[in-house]
This record gives sequence, structure tokens and C-alpha cells, in this order.
Amino acid sequence: MFKSFIFIYIAFGFAANASSQALPDPEVQEVILNELINKIEKFDGEALFVRKNRDDSWRETVSKIIDEGTKTEEPPEFIRALERIDQTYPNLHSYFESHNTDIKNSLPKKRIPAIKFVEVRPSEDKVEFVISAINQKANHKLQPQIGDRLLAINGRPMEAWLNEQFSFCKWPLKSQCGLTLFNNLAREYLSWRQEETLTYSVEHEGSTIDIDVQLVDYSPAHKDYSKYRCANFTKRYDGFQLAYQGNRACIYESPDYPDTAILRIISFQYNHGKNENPPLCSNEASKPIENIYDEVDCLRKNYWNKSEKINHLIIDILENGGGQAPIPYYKILFAEPFQEQWVRFRKNSIIENETLRKAYILGKQGPRALVSKY
Repeated sequence: MFKSFIFIYIAFGFAANASSQALPDPEVQEVILNELINKIEKFDGEALFVRKNRDDSWRETVSKIIDEGTKTEEPPEFIRALERIDQTYPNLHSYFESHNTDIKNSLPKKRIPAIKFVEVRPSEDKVEFVISAINQKANHKLQPQIGDRLLAINGRPMEAWLNEQFSFCKWPLKSQCGLTLFNNLAREYLSWRQEETLTYSVEHEGSTIDIDVQLVDYSPAHKDYSKYRCANFTKRYDGFQLAYQGNRACIYESPDYPDTAILRIISFQYNHGKNENPPLCSNEASKPIENIYDEVDCLRKNYWNKSEKINHLIIDILENGGGQAPIPYYKILFAEPFQEQWVRFRKNSIIENETLRKAYILGKQGPRALVSKY
């Protein structure tokens, strides 16, 4: 549920001119790539079970990447090898990122295909791809329409691309991997490079047309992270009102249950530095709630230490989505030393059905029924 992090520190040699960079010798490159692979297997090898249904095993796939990565003399190509190793490692909450400023500055400016496509499923056992967006800055001689079916890329059927994508996808099912096929193609994780031509074969108005797709500069879309704030959902619990408002964490109380409170944690993920203007703790300008540590510290000071009347606490993390490890929450919930453990919940009708879920948690007997049941 929570992110896993494997830290590998990789040192590159750089010349005085930032545009002139030197990678280590191929032998050292191989050691670096193997070190990342070995750390993945050591610390989170259980996740590799998810990719048992791939045509190529984990070791076969990473061996090919090592072979390619040790033949390059350019840092961007070596970074690509590291990213591809991470991409073929099927843990949804892990990622590789270079924090070396010189390397980041040396990477070519991101460019992506001007015509995007997405996966659709006409039936449960059938996967297709359709045109989903067209960047108007590009000038294509032939123009598809949104919804046109994509048949092939560079003469290669989409089924073949999906098969390749399955080896560089963190999801367990091939049908799920179509969701990120465009992204992986644009990032050059698959068998296409930006210096090559890119041709879409599209079913358009009853005939097939070939479109030479142009590339455009990538600019991330602005995201409104304020929608992730728990205070946006004040009517989630009938009869309960907002008693404390943080960023991702809020407390709700009810006069009908004066000794009971609901702690709603809408997410453990924070996006400081990514277009988010975090709320302030108690309106103190010097204390924005930017991460999970700020969140719990503000909760502790402004509610937790003042909540002597609360004897029953319901913690609602339904539809939470995960994020940073919630160790700070443990520190205020547990009076004794603790060790984080994993737990699995089976799927059942109460979890899947929204009506049943609300009735179970906030039914006629109120939230105390849930507390006493467990």
C-alpha cells in the first residue's frame, strides 16, 4: 500500500564543461546496474512474483538491459537503462529517479508524440487502442479524429507492442499494461527512439491511413492538488461535523456520539513543490502542512492533545490510495514500541459496494457499532 524506496548512490565523472560528460568504464556500469538489481531482489524480491506470467523472466529481461546499458557512452542512455530496470520491476509504489543536477541538466529536453492514444476494452477479453488527444501545435498532413482506432505503430500491430509493454509494466495483468503503453513509448522504454520516425496506422472513416506523427515539447499539465484535501468532503458522515481540518487529515465529531471521533485520512501522498499550495497549520504562515510529518505534528498539537473526551476513534482510510509510510501516525496511536507489519484484506461486498459500506460503518447503530465489533 505504501511506497517502497531503494536508495542506490551512483557517482558519475564529469568534465569541467557540463555538456561534456564521461561515464564510468563498462565494467563499472555493469556493477552499478547489478547493484540496483541485487538490492531490489534483496529488499523486495517478493514483488517479483507478480511478473511470473511474463514471457521473459525477470533475470532474462534485466540481463538484456545490462547488455544494452554497458554498450553506451552517453549518460542519458545509461539513465534509460536504470529506468527500464525499475520499470520491469512490478512494484507500483517504487520508482527510480536521478537526483544528480548535472545529469538532469544534461538530459535532452523531453519531447513526446503529438498524438496520444489510450487503451479501451470493447469486451472483457479484448483490448484496443484509440486516439485520445491531438496537440494542435503539430501540423500533420493527415489528421485523425478522437476515437479513431489505432491499428499499428511503425507497421507493427498493437498486440505486439502490448506484448513488449508487458515486460516493462508494473501491473500484474497484460490488459492493465495498456494503460501506460503510450507513456512508456514516449519515454523510450520500448523499441522506439525519438530519432526514428513514428508512424501510426489508424482506422479512419472506414479506411486505414498512415500518419507520420510529429513530436512536441513536453510540458506537464497543471494539477489541482487541493482536491485531495479532506475538508472537501464535509458530508461524508451523516450527523458528523468537521471538528479539525488539516491537509490530508481531518477529524469529525457528532453531538449524538460525544465520546467518538472519526479520523479521515484521505491520502498519505503529498505533492510539495508540484503546483500545490498547502494549507497552513492553525493559520500560521510559517507552518504549511507540506508532508506527513507536518500533518501529524499539526494534528497532535491542535486536536490530539486536547481530545480527552474521545474514547472511541474510527480511522477511515477507504479510497486512500497510499503514499508516504505512515510512521508518524503510529507514534501518536501506539503507546508502546512498535514494528510495522504488512496485512492483507480480502475483497468482500462491504468493501466493494458503496451503499453497503456506508450502511455498515454509519448504520442505525452509529459508528460505535464498528468500534465495539473490533
